[in-house]
Amino acid sequence: PSFIGSTLEKMLFFRNRLVVLSRNNVITSKTNDFFNFFSTSAMTETSSDPIDLQASSTFPTTIFDGIEVNTGLLLFSSNQQFLFTTDSDALTPTTAKINYLSSYNYNPKTVPFSMGVTSGFINSTGKNSRIFEMADIKREGEPTVLEQSKLVSKKLPIDLTIPTSSFVLSATDLALVDFSCAYLTS
Repeated sequence: PSFIGSTLEKMLFFRNRLVVLSRNNVITSKTNDFFNFFSTSAMTETSSDPIDLQASSTFPTTIFDGIEVNTGLLLFSSNQQFLFTTDSDALTPTTAKINYLSSYNYNPKTVPFSMGVTSGFINSTGKNSRIFEMADIKREGEPTVLEQSKLVSKKLPIDLTIPTSSFVLSATDLALVDFSCAYLTS
Protein backbone atom coordinates (compact mmCIF):
# COMPACT_ATOMS: atom_id res chain seq x y z
CA PRO A 1 0.00 0.00 0.00
CA SER A 2 1.16 3.52 -0.80
CA PHE A 3 0.61 4.75 2.78
CA ILE A 4 3.66 2.83 4.09
CA GLY A 5 6.17 5.42 5.30
CA SER A 6 3.68 8.28 4.87
CA THR A 7 1.47 10.27 7.22
CA LEU A 8 -2.09 8.98 7.57
CA GLU A 9 -4.47 11.92 7.36
CA LYS A 10 -7.74 10.10 8.08
CA MET A 11 -9.33 6.66 8.30
CA LEU A 12 -12.95 6.11 7.20
CA PHE A 13 -15.34 3.28 6.38
CA PHE A 14 -16.87 3.13 2.90
CA ARG A 15 -18.69 0.23 1.21
CA ASN A 16 -17.43 -2.46 3.61
CA ARG A 17 -13.84 -1.29 3.29
CA LEU A 18 -11.52 0.61 5.60
CA VAL A 19 -10.32 3.71 3.73
CA VAL A 20 -6.99 5.38 4.52
CA LEU A 21 -6.24 8.88 3.24
CA SER A 22 -2.52 9.52 2.90
CA ARG A 23 -1.06 12.44 0.93
CA ASN A 24 -3.00 12.47 -2.36
CA ASN A 25 -3.79 8.73 -2.18
CA VAL A 26 -6.96 6.85 -1.30
CA ILE A 27 -6.20 3.33 -0.12
CA THR A 28 -8.88 0.81 0.81
CA SER A 29 -8.66 -2.55 2.51
CA LYS A 30 -9.99 -5.74 1.01
CA THR A 31 -13.78 -6.03 1.13
CA ASN A 32 -14.94 -7.16 4.61
CA ASP A 33 -11.31 -7.65 5.70
CA PHE A 34 -10.67 -4.26 7.26
CA PHE A 35 -6.99 -4.65 8.16
CA ASN A 36 -5.82 -6.43 5.01
CA PHE A 37 -4.30 -4.03 2.49
CA PHE A 38 -2.55 -6.66 0.37
CA SER A 39 -3.75 -8.42 -2.79
CA THR A 40 -4.62 -12.10 -2.78
CA SER A 41 -2.32 -12.80 -5.72
CA ALA A 42 0.22 -10.88 -7.74
CA MET A 43 -0.88 -12.74 -10.87
CA THR A 44 -4.61 -11.97 -10.87
CA GLU A 45 -6.88 -9.28 -9.50
CA THR A 46 -10.09 -10.10 -7.64
CA SER A 47 -13.03 -7.80 -6.99
CA SER A 48 -12.34 -7.87 -3.24
CA ASP A 49 -8.68 -6.82 -3.59
CA PRO A 50 -7.55 -3.53 -2.02
CA ILE A 51 -7.79 -0.29 -3.99
CA ASP A 52 -4.94 2.23 -4.13
CA LEU A 53 -5.64 5.35 -6.23
CA GLN A 54 -4.07 8.77 -6.50
CA ALA A 55 -6.06 12.00 -6.89
CA SER A 56 -4.57 13.80 -9.86
CA SER A 57 -4.41 17.55 -9.81
CA THR A 58 -2.65 20.41 -11.54
CA PHE A 59 -0.85 21.27 -8.29
CA PRO A 60 0.21 19.28 -5.22
CA THR A 61 -2.66 18.28 -3.01
CA THR A 62 -3.11 16.36 0.24
CA ILE A 63 -6.48 14.75 0.95
CA PHE A 64 -7.42 15.50 4.55
CA ASP A 65 -10.95 14.20 5.01
CA GLY A 66 -14.00 12.66 3.39
CA ILE A 67 -17.70 12.17 3.86
CA GLU A 68 -20.00 9.61 2.27
CA VAL A 69 -22.58 10.93 -0.19
CA ASN A 70 -25.05 9.09 -2.46
CA THR A 71 -22.64 8.97 -5.40
CA GLY A 72 -19.47 8.01 -3.53
CA LEU A 73 -16.96 9.33 -1.02
CA LEU A 74 -16.55 13.13 -1.16
CA LEU A 75 -12.89 13.96 -0.52
CA PHE A 76 -11.45 17.27 0.71
CA SER A 77 -8.00 18.74 0.21
CA SER A 78 -7.13 22.26 1.35
CA ASN A 79 -8.15 23.74 -2.00
CA GLN A 80 -9.95 21.06 -4.03
CA GLN A 81 -12.72 18.50 -3.73
CA PHE A 82 -12.76 15.05 -5.35
CA LEU A 83 -15.20 12.14 -5.57
CA PHE A 84 -14.05 8.56 -4.97
CA THR A 85 -16.66 6.54 -6.86
CA THR A 86 -17.44 3.82 -9.36
CA ASP A 87 -19.66 3.62 -12.44
CA SER A 88 -20.48 0.01 -11.53
CA ASP A 89 -22.59 -1.45 -8.73
CA ALA A 90 -19.48 -2.94 -7.13
CA LEU A 91 -16.49 -0.96 -5.92
CA THR A 92 -13.51 -2.94 -7.23
CA PRO A 93 -9.90 -2.13 -8.14
CA THR A 94 -10.85 -2.02 -11.84
CA THR A 95 -13.98 0.12 -11.48
CA ALA A 96 -12.91 2.59 -8.77
CA LYS A 97 -11.93 6.11 -9.79
CA ILE A 98 -11.33 9.55 -8.34
CA ASN A 99 -12.97 12.46 -10.15
CA TYR A 100 -12.15 16.13 -9.66
CA LEU A 101 -15.25 18.07 -8.51
CA SER A 102 -14.42 21.66 -7.55
CA SER A 103 -11.83 24.11 -6.26
CA TYR A 104 -12.99 25.65 -2.98
CA ASN A 105 -10.75 26.27 0.01
CA TYR A 106 -11.32 23.93 2.95
CA ASN A 107 -9.98 24.24 6.49
CA PRO A 108 -8.22 20.92 7.23
CA LYS A 109 -8.58 21.56 11.00
CA THR A 110 -12.34 21.04 10.61
CA VAL A 111 -14.44 18.13 9.38
CA PRO A 112 -16.99 18.09 6.57
CA PHE A 113 -20.53 17.57 7.82
CA SER A 114 -23.77 16.14 6.48
CA MET A 115 -26.69 18.51 6.04
CA GLY A 116 -29.21 15.83 5.07
CA VAL A 117 -28.95 15.37 1.30
CA THR A 118 -26.15 17.93 0.99
CA SER A 119 -22.70 18.30 2.56
CA GLY A 120 -21.15 21.28 4.32
CA PHE A 121 -17.60 22.42 4.93
CA ILE A 122 -15.78 25.40 6.42
CA ASN A 123 -13.43 27.70 4.54
CA SER A 124 -11.10 29.67 6.83
CA THR A 125 -9.18 31.83 4.38
CA GLY A 126 -9.15 35.59 4.66
CA LYS A 127 -10.35 37.41 7.78
CA ASN A 128 -13.42 35.29 8.53
CA SER A 129 -14.67 31.72 8.29
CA ARG A 130 -17.23 30.88 5.64
CA ILE A 131 -19.68 27.97 5.49
CA PHE A 132 -20.24 26.28 2.15
CA GLU A 133 -22.94 23.78 1.20
CA MET A 134 -22.33 21.34 -1.65
CA ALA A 135 -25.35 19.89 -3.46
CA ASP A 136 -26.03 17.98 -6.69
CA ILE A 137 -22.87 15.90 -6.37
CA LYS A 138 -22.67 13.72 -9.47
CA ARG A 139 -20.08 11.35 -10.87
CA GLU A 140 -19.55 13.66 -13.84
CA GLY A 141 -19.83 17.45 -13.80
CA GLU A 142 -19.51 20.13 -11.17
CA PRO A 143 -21.67 20.24 -8.05
CA THR A 144 -23.68 23.25 -6.88
CA VAL A 145 -21.79 25.06 -4.12
CA LEU A 146 -23.46 27.80 -2.08
CA GLU A 147 -21.95 30.04 0.57
CA GLN A 148 -24.53 29.73 3.36
CA SER A 149 -22.78 32.20 5.66
CA LYS A 150 -22.79 35.12 3.23
CA LEU A 151 -25.16 37.27 5.30
CA VAL A 152 -23.14 36.83 8.50
CA SER A 153 -19.69 36.17 7.05
CA LYS A 154 -18.13 39.27 8.64
CA LYS A 155 -19.33 38.07 12.08
CA LEU A 156 -17.79 34.59 11.98
CA PRO A 157 -14.27 34.35 13.47
CA ILE A 158 -11.46 32.72 11.51
CA ASP A 159 -10.92 29.91 14.03
CA LEU A 160 -14.25 28.05 13.79
CA THR A 161 -13.35 24.38 13.97
CA ILE A 162 -16.24 22.31 15.32
CA PRO A 163 -19.23 22.08 12.94
CA THR A 164 -22.33 19.98 13.46
CA SER A 165 -25.78 20.07 11.93
CA SER A 166 -29.29 19.35 13.14
CA PHE A 167 -31.78 17.84 10.70
CA VAL A 168 -34.67 18.53 13.10
CA LEU A 169 -33.89 22.24 13.47
CA SER A 170 -32.57 22.64 9.90
CA ALA A 171 -29.59 24.41 11.43
CA THR A 172 -25.82 24.25 11.54
CA ASP A 173 -23.96 24.79 14.81
CA LEU A 174 -20.39 26.08 14.86
CA ALA A 175 -18.01 26.44 17.79
CA LEU A 176 -14.51 27.67 18.51
CA VAL A 177 -11.97 25.08 19.53
CA ASP A 178 -11.96 26.32 23.13
CA PHE A 179 -15.81 26.39 23.24
CA SER A 180 -15.72 30.09 24.21
CA CYS A 181 -18.47 30.89 21.74
CA ALA A 182 -21.04 29.05 19.62
CA TYR A 183 -22.82 30.16 16.46
CA LEU A 184 -26.09 28.90 15.02
CA THR A 185 -27.06 29.34 11.38
CA SER A 186 -30.14 28.06 9.63
